[in-house]
Amino acid sequence: MCLILTILFLALAIGKALESDWPLAALYTLFFLFFSSLLIYNIKSILKKRGSCETGGCFDFDLFKRKKKQKND
Repeated sequence: MCLILTILFLALAIGKALESDWPLAALYTLFFLFFSSLLIYNIKSILKKRGSCETGGCFDFDLFKRKKKQKND
């Protein structure tokens, strides 16, 4: 849902900026930034839950990495 709303508000902000309607473009940009921050937070929480984060922290591209297989010793 956050991804859809992020894309929607980005398109609306770009459209209003091209029409030179600056107050609405600024408002849609704020909504875009809010939903993109929620999207990033959701991705990082999923990575932490899956245990895919490395010791240095979680990055957004860690979502596409595979887990390292643990060796049974």
